[in-house]
Amino acid sequence: MVKWIKRVLLGVAVILAVMIAVSAWGWWRLRAKPDWYKLSTATAEQREAAAARVENKFIAAQNWVAAARAREARALQNTPGTRTPAQTSPGAQPAAGAQPDAADSQPFTVSFTAEELNAFFHKWDQLYGWEDRYSKYLQDPAIFIHEGRLILAATLKDFGAVVSFHFQPRLTPEGNLDLDLEQVLAGKLPMPDAMWSSQKDRIEQSLREHLPAWQARAKMDPSSGAPNQSLINAAMAKLALHALNHEPSAPVLFLPQVSGPSLPVKLVGVKVAGDALTLTVEPLTPTERGELVQRVKQPYHPLAIAKGD
Repeated sequence: MVKWIKRVLLGVAVILAVMIAVSAWGWWRLRAKPDWYKLSTATAEQREAAAARVENKFIAAQNWVAAARAREARALQNTPGTRTPAQTSPGAQPAAGAQPDAADSQPFTVSFTAEELNAFFHKWDQLYGWEDRYSKYLQDPAIFIHEGRLILAATLKDFGAVVSFHFQPRLTPEGNLDLDLEQVLAGKLPMPDAMWSSQKDRIEQSLREHLPAWQARAKMDPSSGAPNQSLINAAMAKLALHALNHEPSAPVLFLPQVSGPSLPVKLVGVKVAGDALTLTVEPLTPTERGELVQRVKQPYHPLAIAKGD
């Protein structure tokens, strides 16, 4: 009887020891920083130079868009019976014989390194005071490119750990943009959707609450093709909702301008390799710009991309 009791106690002690070891290992993995999580040590001058490189790339892209729009306008003006872009509504179809679809425009390819993206974010963070909004919840947000993945990471204050979102963006065979949220990590531990579902639900609820107001005010200038901020907000909100639900979205991005409204373009290529994110874009045709406005105004439904969302 005594031997049996000793064996039971020994077994319980072993189980407790294993549980403590597993808990300690899990706690260490939770608190540990991933190997790729190395915050920039660039000086202010180096960050400024990197941000300037990004701005120059955006300027080059904007000049390319402007040239495509100029060819589009000339095509409309040179076609009898057509109206100029200033007279054409966002959803209007070009007249028969007109070819203002920028078909003669070569796609534009641009690459950004993680250093450049972080420097550009830091500059806009300082300009618009974004830190005042997120500092209560997280610190040191940063963008990383590692093993073919685009990673958004930050230290969550309440959680006390680095939480990271790992994306592997790609275009589907149908040409839609799939950000492909592969995994979420807390430290070095994978976080299944169920583990951060409450945070995900709060983000999704906030986006859904703001989306109708943005959609109601969304519009695009018929002459320049420039969207207002509400249209951009609505389009990006729907992109985020699709990404959170592991769904593809419309392949439309907005090129930010140093001054003036952002310009919509069609994404036709995306690659994450080495230390760079490479994007290939084409200008939107008048028809595609009209479709963009209509699509943005449609209510969000999961998997609605199959119906043109």
